[in-house]
Amino acid sequence: PEELAEQDEPPADLPEADELFAIVTAWAKAWSEQRVDDYLFFYAQAFRPAGETREAWEVERRQRVSAPDRIEVRVALLDVRSPTPGRVEIELLESYSSDTYNDSVVKVLEFVQEAGAWKIARERSVR
Repeated sequence: PEELAEQDEPPADLPEADELFAIVTAWAKAWSEQRVDDYLFFYAQAFRPAGETREAWEVERRQRVSAPDRIEVRVALLDVRSPTPGRVEIELLESYSSDTYNDSVVKVLEFVQEAGAWKIARERSVR
């Protein structure tokens, strides 16, 4: 599919909103195209997944992103907020489809600045 993200307009009250929405769209595109290194590049060095080491998470993500014959990830922006200075949360509806699994979840991606770029520091499903 050519269009992988629903282009909802981000709120104008956060100057970072447009930039972050573009980053989320590129993250979903890299995942959909199974470009694992590009997908992992969106995560901050400080990213720590719940219940496992960063190294174990990366090994698992590499396998899960590259294993299916096809993946499609669609994202629709629900909310953008800045709970503390230097951190921005993007709430989105993530629809994942592959040849072996389909799911839709509401996810929150927490972004921080790292070396001058916005990176995902934390992610969690909220419903």
